[in-house]
Amino acid sequence: MLMLLNGFAALTCPFISEFFALDWPPVQASQQQAPAAAKDDKPKQRDPINPDRPGIADGSMVVGSRVFQIELGIQHETHDPAGGGHNRLLFMPALFRYGLDSRYELRIETLGLIDQWQTGQSAMGGYQPVSLGAKMQFQQPSDKNGQLSLGTIARVFTPTGSGGFQTQHTTGDLRLAADWTMAPHWYLNPNFGFGFYEDNGRPFSTLLGALTLSRDLDSKTQAFVDGGVQSPEDRGGLTGTILDIGITYLPTNDTQLDFSIGTGVSGHSTPRPFVGLGYSVRF
Repeated sequence: MLMLLNGFAALTCPFISEFFALDWPPVQASQQQAPAAAKDDKPKQRDPINPDRPGIADGSMVVGSRVFQIELGIQHETHDPAGGGHNRLLFMPALFRYGLDSRYELRIETLGLIDQWQTGQSAMGGYQPVSLGAKMQFQQPSDKNGQLSLGTIARVFTPTGSGGFQTQHTTGDLRLAADWTMAPHWYLNPNFGFGFYEDNGRPFSTLLGALTLSRDLDSKTQAFVDGGVQSPEDRGGLTGTILDIGITYLPTNDTQLDFSIGTGVSGHSTPRPFVGLGYSVRF
């Protein structure tokens, strides 16, 4: 997984490899330099928590060395299937992140438990597949690069799930993520990548894109607007596009509350509308 992240970073941004060492450090070197690394990875005052939720685009930054972070949510969606009827979904997404060092983190992610109600049919429940993944931040923001952070995120979904939500094939995706402080209190977070997913038991490949624009309202509150595109949205399907807005609030330096609402603007599998609440905590 980490070799895949390194390769994707070098492929998409070859000029960065001249300035950043992307090789995983040997075990002996890590042990010999443990006191210095611990000093660098544990600053006296940590920055405020920076979860990947609730925006559609994931951030490029990792949680930090030996940091464990949990990001939980609950989301309600309404769908209007092409065959008619009314379809409502309630699910609980979860993301667990653990920092290996200042550049790498491990990730476990799922849409979690899900309940579905469809017109003329009985309710159905189950859980979504679980993914194992990793994130690598290969460029730190600085004045020299215009406060631009870059990273790659890889996920592999095992053929798991239940209650009609299970998959039959191993799927996954790979994305390039960026964070740019474009002006004081204004932030831009684009993602671009590709995925290998499953539609009714049949695998297909797709292109992925997302963009989040955020602004600080004060030291604890931030508003955002973002969108996501997947093309095609399913095997032989159309392009699916989602837009949403939301707000985040930091009760403490290590916790975040979030609220978002949005809707699909193209495609037949996107929700119309959806609303979500979330809570993130860092240990």
